[in-house]
Amino acid sequence: MGLVRVGTVYLDGTKLKANASRHKALSYDYMKRLEQELESEISKLLELATSTDEREQSLPLDLPAELQRREDRLQKIRQAKAVVEARAAERYSQQKQEFDQKMSERSLKESQTGKKSPGRVPQPPDAAPGPSDQYNFTDPQSRIMKTSCGFEQCYNAQAAVNEDMLILGAYSNAQGNDPAEFLGGLASIPVAVGTPTVAVADAGYFSESNVLQAPPTLVPLIATAREPHNSYPKTVLNPQTPGLDFPLADGQTLSAIEIMRIRLKIPEYRAIYRKRKQTVEPVFGIIKEVLGFRRFSLRGLSQTDGNGHWCAWLTISNAYSSCP
Repeated sequence: MGLVRVGTVYLDGTKLKANASRHKALSYDYMKRLEQELESEISKLLELATSTDEREQSLPLDLPAELQRREDRLQKIRQAKAVVEARAAERYSQQKQEFDQKMSERSLKESQTGKKSPGRVPQPPDAAPGPSDQYNFTDPQSRIMKTSCGFEQCYNAQAAVNEDMLILGAYSNAQGNDPAEFLGGLASIPVAVGTPTVAVADAGYFSESNVLQAPPTLVPLIATAREPHNSYPKTVLNPQTPGLDFPLADGQTLSAIEIMRIRLKIPEYRAIYRKRKQTVEPVFGIIKEVLGFRRFSLRGLSQTDGNGHWCAWLTISNAYSSCP
């Protein structure tokens, strides 16, 4: 009907509790120890069963039931380990691409400037699962994530809203951080709604790929670091002309972080970025505080994301946010 304006969109995410307890999760390190214990117990039970048959003695234990119980549990532990290892392989593939790109850009910049790049040399990612990588047996697709109340079993709910606080796109995922969700948040906006021209996000979404791989018709505005408190009055009292803080050599190009730092100094874009806290963040405040929606009642990504449970609350949130 043409009632929704899609020009500047604001992206943010929040952690919503999964329908599962974090106490039902096992770490990869603990799973390996538990696997060894179960294998040892099964071996001992088999030896006990063999010796008992030879002596024709009876035992207070129900050996078949005890063996079956441990074998079933061992099978579940091995399946959980395989899932954690597959997740680690997928994570390594993504991190390896980012690492190779970062090292390539670092090498190119050093060859252009003839100087060594400042800071620590990036370390290559590890392909093996981390000892604290976890698997939840109640809702395997959820993850333990850091929230304002500590670590909880959660999903990461994402939303893209316009300047009128109307939600244009939303989805949930199992990623604990947000750098990979910038392009995903833009993709969640239906084509029929419109095409955004400016996309705003906080420093948690910053990555070189988000800046360089954004659509050519879109201007990304992503903070490169957390801004100090009361920084806006300083920019008004001490205005600065946006520009380069260093000369460019012939053939030298700007990195993604340098592009974004310069762009956020432009008054027009800085004014757009300042609206982020009064657009997308109140939407999550309405959902959690007013509507009281803090936990999914369904399990699995296909349920939390595709069944409309999360989007239904976002629709109700739109009604609240549009009220005068």
